[in-house]
Amino acid sequence: MNKGVAIVLVLLFGLFGDAAHRTDAQIASPREVKAAFMYNFARFTEWPIDAFVSESAALVIGVAGDEAQRRNVDDVIRGKFAGIRPLKTRSVKNPNDMASIQMLYIGDTAASRAEEFVQALNGGPVLTVSQVDGFVDKGGMINFLIADNRLRFEIGWVATEQSRLKVSSRVLTLALILHGTSKP
Repeated sequence: MNKGVAIVLVLLFGLFGDAAHRTDAQIASPREVKAAFMYNFARFTEWPIDAFVSESAALVIGVAGDEAQRRNVDDVIRGKFAGIRPLKTRSVKNPNDMASIQMLYIGDTAASRAEEFVQALNGGPVLTVSQVDGFVDKGGMINFLIADNRLRFEIGWVATEQSRLKVSSRVLTLALILHGTSKP
């Protein structure tokens, strides 16, 4: 991992209020950095109450096309909460397998089906995240990208609002690009 990604990870944890508990020998991989971002996206996004099966239901992060990433996210969120909701992960095999998830990460091996996954959600309150070229143009909400040798992200504001999700200004101000509105 390059120094730029490590700096972004430290900044990410610092801005979101978590302490980075790593030594130099424990430099984060790009998957770990993405997992940390996803944890914080969960913490700093509000879902409508009807996005959950019950008032105390877990916030479920579905991962399609990248089992290694699902395990990394699982490691990061284990024992953690988004507000009052415990966090958990679930593998998603196809667009028909997305019931009861609130966030969907579309990994590399599912990239060719990214638009199909997004369309299957039909504008429902699921925060979609990927690293697919043109993901936001395909209706996705958050797309990882590399800028100046750093992992950054862009946000599709229109898709996010249409899904009735409220992304905190703490996340919006970190976005490299905010599509569909002027940056707050």
